[in-house]
Amino acid sequence: MLGVTNGLTKRLRSVFRYVRTAIGYYIGTKAERLVMERDDGLQGTSHMLFPLAVHVFETRGWGFEKPAFMKSVEYDSRLGEDLWTDYHDNGTIGTFLWPWIHENIAGFITDMKLSIEPKDIWVQRYFNGAGMPMHRHHHRGWSGVFYADFDEKQHMATTFQRPHLDPMDEFNKDDLFSVPVKEGEVLVFPSWMSHCVLPNKAKDPRTIVSFNLVYE
Repeated sequence: MLGVTNGLTKRLRSVFRYVRTAIGYYIGTKAERLVMERDDGLQGTSHMLFPLAVHVFETRGWGFEKPAFMKSVEYDSRLGEDLWTDYHDNGTIGTFLWPWIHENIAGFITDMKLSIEPKDIWVQRYFNGAGMPMHRHHHRGWSGVFYADFDEKQHMATTFQRPHLDPMDEFNKDDLFSVPVKEGEVLVFPSWMSHCVLPNKAKDPRTIVSFNLVYE
């Protein structure tokens, strides 16, 4: 159900011309027109009408930026909390990191005609089994997650809920998907997509920067 895209639309192809380190993933089935050969010699066609892509962008220079960023985060947060965020402080720490994040996804922002400045941006740290229940951000635009302190061997990436029912899945059991990410990468997805953070069972905190981008 989840695969690297091969047949992206022209609009998405132009995105990848700007940011060649981007990887696109479909949640669900590839958007293609499939021709079916029938035993009686006639043909049938299957049209995948609702492809949905999320994007993963590599970045440059996080090893240089990370020490100062984490020092600020660790000063404001403390072990023992289940979940720490500066969301209610207007994303003070995340705001300082935005110019660097923007530099690494500038092609996507330009091509999609998004505002240069994020609508909002904030840092979150997950300790001691903390997670985030299923939610969505806005009805339009794009949201992003930058994985600032993330160990792919022990931490879970953002988990998405399939936005439509699957007629092959009677009880809708297989409706959660995630894409592989690494520390220093940015995941961008439509803001209306329902997503969650599964409980962090690792001994080390999971630190991310979340943001929302709106159209100009």
